[in-house]
Amino acid sequence: EDGQGPGRGISLQSILNGNYHNRSEDPADAPDPNGGGGGWGGGGGNSFDSDPCVTRFLQFRVVPYAGQDLSMDPADFVEANGNGPGGTDLTMIPLPGFTQAELDGALHRREEQSKSSQADAIAAIRNNKDTNVGIVLADRQVQLHKVVRDVNEHYVQSIAAALPQEQQAAFLDKVRLRSFSRVYRLTLAQRVLKAAQELRDLTEELLIAIGQLESQYLIELAAFNEKLVQLIKDKEPQDIVYKASVQQSKLTGEGVERPADQTKEAFTKRRELGQRYIDQLKAMLTPEQIALLPGLGTFRPDGLATGSASQTTRIQDLKKARQERLRQLKDGPSIQPSSDGSLKQRGPKREADN
Repeated sequence: EDGQGPGRGISLQSILNGNYHNRSEDPADAPDPNGGGGGWGGGGGNSFDSDPCVTRFLQFRVVPYAGQDLSMDPADFVEANGNGPGGTDLTMIPLPGFTQAELDGALHRREEQSKSSQADAIAAIRNNKDTNVGIVLADRQVQLHKVVRDVNEHYVQSIAAALPQEQQAAFLDKVRLRSFSRVYRLTLAQRVLKAAQELRDLTEELLIAIGQLESQYLIELAAFNEKLVQLIKDKEPQDIVYKASVQQSKLTGEGVERPADQTKEAFTKRRELGQRYIDQLKAMLTPEQIALLPGLGTFRPDGLATGSASQTTRIQDLKKARQERLRQLKDGPSIQPSSDGSLKQRGPKREADN
């Protein structure tokens, strides 16, 4: 109501039956613009007694169809169906796919290309003084890289389709994590939102609100991740050509400009998205509850640092100790008089083993 966050959880049944908006006439799930006196709206005739945003936004109505159904019936294409002209069988156009031989051939060609490209480039430079051969070979590697990637993605989808439906999502998640670990590993916001739902002494309304916040974040995160994967796929061929250009520049003496990395900006925007949701979460919790969440770099009431702040302090202390130790070693041993007047060699003080 005040725009700071969800006030409480509202069941779908109470919205549809009119209890939430206190309406008995149709549509019962729509807000009453004549309620007045409520905290929603700008006052006057625009006030509502209930939240006007809590209402239907998309509805599908299924009605009988009296016309001819032109959609395909899979039963017409079963084996030995006899539904074609003259009693022949109706068949579907087969989907394009890859055989095991095609897969083995693509992998073999890529492996051969990787092994022979460097030797071919050196031979061409020595015999023909051709410094552009590296770029040509890099373009060939890019083509083979795309072929293998397409084969892999095709079979990933084929395997997923063959699995039981309840196992498909988990399988695809594991493949994405192995293929693009930097994209699909848990973000800070995911860890924080999950940990927040495990806090003790949360009210039911607050727990529902945090769950809704997490769901909204995961929807936006999925869109960001898809964009990141595509940017990485576009970047991989550029990296192959760039590396070849760098090797060529060592022979020609010409400079090479590194291509712009668009993934950096995308990762930055994704971190900003996560921080916005973390800020919304922190607005729902007390300072004591926030201090229990991982990675936020906050301070507990007793003054001890938690999360990333304590890690940073620890790293700084280790760096200072290392610098002091290096300084002592650089200074070397020194000759100093002892209490009995004799000269003794003294080096850096060593800590006793514990």
